Amino acid sequence: MGVGFDVICEKCGNRKTVLIGGGMLLPQEFRDDILEGRFGQDAREILREHPDWHFWIDNQPFSCSCGYVTGFAVVIFITDDGRQIRCDRHRCSQCGKVLRANSWGKGICWKCGGRMERYESMMWD
Repeated sequence: MGVGFDVICEKCGNRKTVLIGGGMLLPQEFRDDILEGRFGQDAREILREHPDWHFWIDNQPFSCSCGYVTGFAVVIFITDDGRQIRCDRHRCSQCGKVLRANSWGKGICWKCGGRMERYESMMWD
């Protein structure tokens, strides 16, 4: 099950929709996308080196120190010994800094500095 949130600035109305969760995504449908680099170079290299490892894809919230919030699909691999490897390195599209995974940030608008409120807007499979 996945959940969608709208993050809206009380001051200027800046709005961003963020999706989190996996819904009913079937990992094998994304194997070619991973190998093409759509989910980043880390995921591509891991899948090339370990094609038999199981993996799943999960949408997660990310935030930046500049206040920007977004969601990205994250590939999570399961190693032969049961460890999880998360491919979740992303850069902020607003300022270029590295984003923090699993974070809603400070709730401050990246455009005007106003307070950002989060509203649940959808559930999806």
